Parts: sequence; structure tokens; C-alpha cells
Amino acid sequence: MKFRELRFYKTLFIIFSFVILFTVSCEKEETPIESPNSKPEIEQIIIGSDSLLVNSSTDLTCKTSDKDGDAISITYFANSGSFKEGNTGESVKYFSSSVTGKDIVTIIVNDGKEKTETEIELYIGDKPQKPILLNPQNHKTEIELSLQLSWKKEPEVTGYDLQVSTDQHFKNFIFSRYGIKQNKYYLTGLNINTIYYWRVRSKNAFGYSVWSQIFSFKTFAPPYAPVIIIPDNNSLNVEVNPLMQWNRVFNARTYSFQFSDKESFESILINKTGLVDTSFQVIGLDYFKNYYWRVSSKNSYGESDWSAVYKFTTTGRDPFSPELLSPSNNQINVPHSIKLIWNRSEYAESYTVQVATDSLFNTIINDSLGISATSYELTNLRNTEKYFWRVKAAN
Repeated sequence: MKFRELRFYKTLFIIFSFVILFTVSCEKEETPIESPNSKPEIEQIIIGSDSLLVNSSTDLTCKTSDKDGDAISITYFANSGSFKEGNTGESVKYFSSSVTGKDIVTIIVNDGKEKTETEIELYIGDKPQKPILLNPQNHKTEIELSLQLSWKKEPEVTGYDLQVSTDQHFKNFIFSRYGIKQNKYYLTGLNINTIYYWRVRSKNAFGYSVWSQIFSFKTFAPPYAPVIIIPDNNSLNVEVNPLMQWNRVFNARTYSFQFSDKESFESILINKTGLVDTSFQVIGLDYFKNYYWRVSSKNSYGESDWSAVYKFTTTGRDPFSPELLSPSNNQINVPHSIKLIWNRSEYAESYTVQVATDSLFNTIINDSLGISATSYELTNLRNTEKYFWRVKAAN
């Protein structure tokens, strides 16, 4: 009896334990314990370029991970730009607008339960405008062999490129400089009497501008020979204190003047250099004489050839009245043929002799012109006739 009771209790204990264990096991399967979700992580964002030209594009890539292994979706949003080919996926193409400035792109990563957001900044800009050239002005001449080139300063420009050439197609560079920081450059070593062409372009973070308008300038040259104005070549009756004048040569600094009575200038009467004015007065020339003169111009780069040689003849001075010598005044018993004699008159080239039978010379019996000597043979005079005579000098 005791044995049976013990066995009964033992059996009852086993059954009870099984029930308890079974019950606990069933409770665990009905209410399992869930682990917390992990947010998706953004590991890396790859940007093709964060500085874009207006109306251009770049690639954006977002590298992500999720510890729970959940499926991830990635979406992109932009303030001013767009995603014409789609705004979802690991990699997308961003298209900038025509508006310059900063654009904010928002990236949203979602695993279906939670999301992670981040923002990136893209800078939208445009190439700089072409520079405006300032100095020297286009087509300017008389430029020194060293000069400063300058152009208008452009905003947000990081540098300028300068090219100088002797041909307008820039096939023959004589100078080029890139990355100039200022809007000017001092150019040296130029040649005289040469035309140069120059242009500039600017650069910023978004690229290069087009080249500026092409300007040209011409360096100083030795001056041209002056052109004589007055007296005209081969002028006659020029006063004996004439003013000599010539034209102003545009790039001349001074003038030289030579004056001679020989066309070959083997003897120079006046030799003046360093004249600033375009005239020179000659004083005290001889009457009725030929003279020759010429002019040259000069600057710091050389001297011109001589001008054409001009000739002029001074005016003749009125000759003095001749003094009558023979026959003497009121002489009587003069033969029928007589030599009229007078003294040589200064500045005279020829003489005119007149003989009359009255003192007023109303009745002239002899009027001889162009006599080069200082005497004249008078014949066929009548007896007891009274005669009057006179001589005039001419030149």
C-alpha cells in the first residue's frame, strides 16, 4: 500500500511538470520579443562637381547601408535644379537651372520604417563676360616702347589671360601671359614703328570667357619729313626778311633748318637745330638774290630725311637815280654827234635814255630802253637846237 502511494505521487509530479513546461513553452510562442529597428545609414555622397554652369548637369551618388538588411529607397529633391531622368535610386543626374547661386539638394533614405535625411550644397554659376579693353584706346598711335595695358575689372574673376601679336589673327605671338591677377599689365620691349594687336579673356570657377574685342596700337616711329609751306618753291620778289614756314609733323619733337645761297648746300648760311616752332625768320638777305632752304624733323626715335629743297629769289631794290656826267648841264657848242655819259647806279640792271626838245619831254626825239652800259651815242643833232636829256635806271 505504501508502495502504490509513492508511485502515485511520483506519477502525479511528472504529469504536473509536463503541464507546466508545456504551458510556458506555449506562452513564448504566442508573444515573441521583437528587437528594435536600425535607421538606414548614409555612408558616402559622391558629387561629380559641386560647381556647375547654368543649364548643365552632374552625377550624384548616395552610398547607404542598413544593419537590419531592410530594403532601402533613396529620393533626391532640389530647390531650383531638377532631376529630369528621375530623382530616385542610388545614382541620379542633377540638372542645374538658369538661376545662379547656391542650390540645396535634400537626400532622403528610407527603409520603410524610418528615414535618414541630409543636405548638400551645389553652386551654380556662369562663365565671366568678355573683358572690356580700356587703354591704350583702339588704333592709338605714338605709343611708347613700354606701356601699361588695362581693361575693365570683372566681378568674381580669378585671373586674366593676355595675348599680344603683330598680326590681327594672332598667328605670330610676341607675348602671352596667363593667370594675371590684376586688370592691367605693363608691357615692355616693343619695336619702333610697329602695329601691335592685343586681347584679353577672363576666368572664374566656371570657366573662361570668350576673348575680348581686338585692339591695336602703333608705336612711335621716326617722324616724316616736313612739307614746306611758304615761300613757295621758285617764288620771286620775296622780301629780304622773310618768314619761313613748314607743316607740323604729328610725331616730331623738334625741327632742323638749313639755309644756303647754293643749291648743293656746300656753303650753309644758317644751320638751326632743336626748333620747336614750325617757322623761322631770316633777316638781312641780299636784294635780288637766289636762296635755298630745307627742313627736317626729329623725335626720340630718329630724324627724318630732309624736306624737298625750296628756292626763292629776293626782291630787287629800286635803283638809285643815275647822275648825269657828260655833256654837262647847259653846255653849248655841242657837236652833232655826242656821247651821253652817266654814272653807274647801284642795283641797276639797265637804263633808259630819253632826249627831247622841251624840258617837259612832250617832244621826245629819242627813247632808248634796255641800255646796259652807262653811255649812249646820240647823232644827227641840229644846229642851234636846244636839247634836254635824262636817264632812268631799272632792275
